[in-house]
Amino acid sequence: MVENGFHYVNTRGSHNYYHKKIEGLDLVVQVVKGHEEDRQSRKTMDMSGRHSKIPKTKYKEWINS
Repeated sequence: MVENGFHYVNTRGSHNYYHKKIEGLDLVVQVVKGHEEDRQSRKTMDMSGRHSKIPKTKYKEWINS
């Protein structure tokens, strides 16, 4: 998600990992890609969204693309 300052790091299984450095902190966000039934749980998605510091609507667009 380049427009939010994240860049792709790697993939492990169905999980894509993205990195961003902000105020000296490393933010790493995992996004589960795949079919709808393979996607991360609502709780995990909400946690990852908060951790990414991206607005919730933008985060949902990113993981659903």
